[in-house]
Amino acid sequence: MRKPGFTIIEILLTFGILTIVAGASIPLYHNYQVRSDLGVAEDVVLQGIYRARVLTQTGQEDDVWSYNIGSGVVFKGTNYVGRDTAYDELFVVPESVIISGVASISFSRVYGVPSPTGDVVLTSLNDEKRYIPIRAYSALAGDAIPPVQFKVQFDRIKNTGQGNFGAMVFVGTGAMQYAEGVWIPLTEDGVAITDASYVLDQEGFSIQRQSGFIRITTYGGLSGGKEIVDARIMFDRGIATSVDNDIGDYETEQPFNLVVNDGVGGDEVTTAVDGSSVYFQTRSTNNGDSILINWIQSG
Repeated sequence: MRKPGFTIIEILLTFGILTIVAGASIPLYHNYQVRSDLGVAEDVVLQGIYRARVLTQTGQEDDVWSYNIGSGVVFKGTNYVGRDTAYDELFVVPESVIISGVASISFSRVYGVPSPTGDVVLTSLNDEKRYIPIRAYSALAGDAIPPVQFKVQFDRIKNTGQGNFGAMVFVGTGAMQYAEGVWIPLTEDGVAITDASYVLDQEGFSIQRQSGFIRITTYGGLSGGKEIVDARIMFDRGIATSVDNDIGDYETEQPFNLVVNDGVGGDEVTTAVDGSSVYFQTRSTNNGDSILINWIQSG
């Protein structure tokens, strides 16, 4: 009588089937893992964005908060390199996901207006993409009115002697610090933001916001030095209608005579025809230079 068992052919056939199944399963599992990582990355980025926004809106540490997506760090302030790491919170995406587009997001107080705007793009190893739009201007409850805002782009900075001008902007009584290219709100919920005063002696532009105009000042106060600065002030949802020279110690030297050079009298102010920007070329020595840019909401 033949004993039950498996023949060599049956065993080889079984192994062959298992090999085929395994060969098909491994790519399927890999694709599943890649897609899963992409979903996790999307969730993590949304959590990091939400966390930075909430911390800003609730006034934690009396500062704005930002999210550097590439490093996965929610941090206090807007300067990632110079941040206080004691306040860092981690929201790190899986290493298999490539991040592009908007790399770091900061939020304004009260309404949590994001800057910059655009898309965070997440790409998996199989080239599947997820897009997270950074465009909404939302209040704590309901939608806020998008703000009129401006930013500063520095085309040229040259310091000599005691000059120490840096590519930074300091706004209002508390000298809130903004990096180059970061949008600065002029209105909140449709109402103009007004600064009671502003702080001079800063290594960059000092700015005071008022209803209908902004004052921009380079401090000067140098003894045997000069600060040469060419900067473009650009508006969003607003336009510059005109520019006035300031008066007093910080009056700019002949800013509308169409003469530009690196001498003390080489200051010049040029307003774009469509009012979208103002080009401020300032040469500061013993006294700073200051102008008043008059603006209105567009649209």
